[in-house]
Amino acid sequence: MFKLAIKEGVDRKFKRLRTKDKEMLWLIEKKVNDILADPYRFKTVLCRPTPINGLYGATPKHWQG
Repeated sequence: MFKLAIKEGVDRKFKRLRTKDKEMLWLIEKKVNDILADPYRFKTVLCRPTPINGLYGATPKHWQG
C-alpha cells in the first residue's frame, strides 16, 4: 500500500472545496483512493512529453537557441 503526501497549498484547496463544492472533493478523494489502491493501473503524469523537456516537436533549429 502506498502513502499519500499532500503539499500545504493543495491541502488549503481541499479545505476550500470542503465548504464550496463537496461533490468535487468526493470525486477527488475517490480518484486518489483508486490510485493508492492500484497505482500501476494509471498512467504516470510526471513524464509527459512537452516542448519544455524536448521530447517532441524539437528540431535542430530549436536546439541552437
